[in-house]
Amino acid sequence: MLKFEATFGVTAGYGHGNAGGTADPAAVVARVWREALEAEFAVSKILVGGIVTAGRVVYPADFGCPDDGEVVATVSGDANPKFVEPDKLDDFREAVIRVVETVKDALKQERVQLVFASNFGFVYYEPESTGGTQRWGCAAD
Repeated sequence: MLKFEATFGVTAGYGHGNAGGTADPAAVVARVWREALEAEFAVSKILVGGIVTAGRVVYPADFGCPDDGEVVATVSGDANPKFVEPDKLDDFREAVIRVVETVKDALKQERVQLVFASNFGFVYYEPESTGGTQRWGCAAD
């Protein structure tokens, strides 16, 4: 099982003091991510959904960090084992990389951080009619 997290700035460049930014960085990144994931899905049939949260990255002022941190949004997601077979994790990883690269370019970002990690357990809740609660890597009750 695989999860990912990618963090994007929403204002191009450095030393900008967040000027020209947006009041809702998560919405900006969510829109661009949706467009990129739909384009990826049309080609590969791999769905790279995610959860988008706003935040701030803090780094040295000498590197151009605004006083209150750079406004960012982070997209996190996973390869839900109901939809991504274990032998397709490499394909999922590559699809995530392509989506991140597309979003990076659309947002005119020079640097983006993308991290992959393993899940040690996964529980998927859905209606009984479509499978009910399913577990991977977790002991049953």
